[in-house]
Amino acid sequence: MISGKNFADQGVKLLMTGMWAFVILLFTGVCYKFFVVSMIVIYIFMFGAGMLLKIGLHFFIPKGFIHPLVAIVADIVLVLTGGVIQYGLMKLFYKFPLSKVAFGAAIKREMNV
Repeated sequence: MISGKNFADQGVKLLMTGMWAFVILLFTGVCYKFFVVSMIVIYIFMFGAGMLLKIGLHFFIPKGFIHPLVAIVADIVLVLTGGVIQYGLMKLFYKFPLSKVAFGAAIKREMNV
């Protein structure tokens, strides 16, 4: 039986996990083509969003409560939406060459064999 503050925290944590999954799906749609730029952008975004979420949870969510079932449904929607957007980004950037920074070590290993 989950009750009290523990129960309230679970919904918020589930929702934040879904948000991070959404961002990571978007990141993986771009990172193999533009590795350095995408790493810089995701670092800045995750750092800024982490701070804003921590601050925003106190102001916008009453007493930090989100029902876990609502969070689960929101997570499913976020993951499905992130997957669709990731697919679109991959199609959009299909013609660009793979990033040498991302695959440089693997290519060097293969050429030395």
